[in-house]
Amino acid sequence: MLENAGGLTEHIYPITAFCIDKPTYLEASSKLGKIWGNLMGKHYPAMSMIFVYDLLDYPAIIELKATAVIPQRSK
Repeated sequence: MLENAGGLTEHIYPITAFCIDKPTYLEASSKLGKIWGNLMGKHYPAMSMIFVYDLLDYPAIIELKATAVIPQRSK
């Protein structure tokens, strides 16, 4: 979606993650860090992790909310 709008990973600013399984998240953190590096490189926007009881989209474990600000192209 981001690429289709002309955006790059560095255009992503805040990310909020909602997670229902803190122990599993912490156990997988090193693997997730490698995935992050492959997708986002060295870009680390402001992030929040909120642990919740449940998510609407079963069987989701994590839901991400991200905002991107894509610079306007000059005409």
